[in-house]
Amino acid sequence: MGPQQLAAWVTFSACLIACGGRAPAPAVTAAKPTEADAWSRASWTERHATMTWGVLPSMARTFQQFERSEVPRLTCRTCHGANAEERNYQMPNASLAALDPARLPRPESSPIARFMHEEVVPEMRDLLESPRLSCFQCHPSSGGLR
Repeated sequence: MGPQQLAAWVTFSACLIACGGRAPAPAVTAAKPTEADAWSRASWTERHATMTWGVLPSMARTFQQFERSEVPRLTCRTCHGANAEERNYQMPNASLAALDPARLPRPESSPIARFMHEEVVPEMRDLLESPRLSCFQCHPSSGGLR
């Protein structure tokens, strides 16, 4: 297993662990694009540039610090999946852990839940200029409300 595959596996496993054994959380619905949402108005070229030069380097450092790894291991495929190009980088991506909107892990339930809630989601909102971004722009829904 190469470093990129290992990083994807660690991230996926951490998400699965974070989702187990928790009390029900309040339901969360996916954000709908709005006129004020810069990401929803961006062209494919603008999105690609934002992801390549903004999101990937920033999130790679964020995950590197969380994982306490010597080098950043996050790649496009970590979030978008092995077939990212075939899918035109569409999200949500089925290779990420599916989340139940009615039973989202609470930040106090695990380190990965706290990390996602306190660091990843706010940073992604800022990077994508998408203030209503939620878990379900990246993670598929396992059922319930969406």
